[in-house]
Amino acid sequence: MDGYIESVDLQLRMDSAPPDPEATQCFGAILSQLTNLHGEATIPWHGQRGLRKMWNVNSIDIDVTYNDSRSSLTIGIQDERFFAEVEAYARDN
Repeated sequence: MDGYIESVDLQLRMDSAPPDPEATQCFGAILSQLTNLHGEATIPWHGQRGLRKMWNVNSIDIDVTYNDSRSSLTIGIQDERFFAEVEAYARDN
């Protein structure tokens, strides 16, 4: 499994309270673009502070989270099938 990337995460963090209006607008714009491209978020998420939307597109998970208490925006992209292979390899070795 050497040499493969199974996920990429990007975090933009402003550490401002109250929430930074530009960070909130950025989150809204990203959600709008992803919704326009892939429809409404397909994976429900409950129980986390802040806002989170998740899509699964062609076995790729797209996870966008905004934590308004820190004006922190995280975007994660993960190859679901390859991640399962990596997990299985890790368990076996």
